[in-house]
Amino acid sequence: MLNRWPGRKTFLVLLAVVGLGVRVGWIWFNNAAPRSDFLFLYQAAREAAAGNFGFADSAYFMSFPYQLGFTMYEAAIIRLFGDSLFALKVIGALF
Repeated sequence: MLNRWPGRKTFLVLLAVVGLGVRVGWIWFNNAAPRSDFLFLYQAAREAAAGNFGFADSAYFMSFPYQLGFTMYEAAIIRLFGDSLFALKVIGALF
């Protein structure tokens, strides 16, 4: 049995599980906090999740309006799972 290769479907499932396990392990043991732009976007997402959209008038979002989509994505995750960086990182690892 050990000399036999797994089927294609089994191999792909095992590969996905191992890949996700490595990513979640990295997230768990490497507790990196957001900095610079990612910190600004995270803080804006927290405000949006609380219902305050005043951040959209800031110079940052006036210069980089495409970041509003990512900020709203993070705000939705924060609304669903609470203010948890771990949840944001794990969902990011899934995609």
